[in-house]
Amino acid sequence: MKSRTRLIVFLTLLILSFVSLARAGVDQQKLEKALVKIASYEYGQPREVMTDLADIVRDASANPEDAKLVEKSLLKTLSSKATLAGKDYICRQLFIVGSQESALVLGSMLDDEKTADMARYAMEAIGGDAIDEVLIDGLKNTSGKVKIGIINSLGNRQTSKAVTALNRLVYDNDLEIASCALSALGRIADGQVVKALGPAKEKVTGKLKTVALDAYLQCADRLLAQGKPADAL
Repeated sequence: MKSRTRLIVFLTLLILSFVSLARAGVDQQKLEKALVKIASYEYGQPREVMTDLADIVRDASANPEDAKLVEKSLLKTLSSKATLAGKDYICRQLFIVGSQESALVLGSMLDDEKTADMARYAMEAIGGDAIDEVLIDGLKNTSGKVKIGIINSLGNRQTSKAVTALNRLVYDNDLEIASCALSALGRIADGQVVKALGPAKEKVTGKLKTVALDAYLQCADRLLAQGKPADAL
C-alpha cells in the first residue's frame, strides 16, 4: 500500500515537472527587446521584427497570467512615443491578449483620427463593460469619420448600453452619422432598440427612411434568431 502511494506521489510530481517545463512563462527580456524594435517600426520595413513579439503573444495567450503580463508591457509601449506603425501592430496583439485593463489606454486613442481605427480594432475583440463605457464616452468628443467608426464598433459589439446615445444620433444633422446610428441599432437588437426604431422609422425622411426600415427588419431577424418570435413579430 505504501509503495503504491509513493508511486502515485512520484508520478504526480513527475507530471507537474513536465507541465512546468512545458510552460516556462514569459521571457521578459525577450519581450522588452521585441517591443523596442516595434516602437521604432515604420510601414514598409521588413516585417521580421514583428515575429518575436507575435510568438510571445501567441504563447502567452494560452495562460491568463502570462497574457496579463504581456498586455501590461504592450500598453506601456502603446502609451510611449512609438511610431504609428508600431502602435498599429501592438493593437493587433491586444486583439489577442487584451482585457478591460486596456480600456483607458485604447480609449485615449479615439480622439485622434490617426489612431482611432487601430484602437477600435483591438477594442471590438475585448469583452466587458469598461470597453463599452469608453466607446460610448468617445461619442461625446469625436466627429466625422472617427465618430462613425465608434458607432459601428458599438453596433458590432451589440452594446445595449449604447442604445440611448445612438438613438439621439439618429436625428443628427450629419446624414452619414444618422444612417450609421440606425444601422448600429439594428445590429444590437433588443427591447430598447425596438422602442427606439419604432418611432424613428416614422419620423425620419428621405434616404434615412429606407435605412430605418432596414434596421427595423434586421432587428426583427436578430430577435427571431434569439428565440423571441413574439418580440420579432
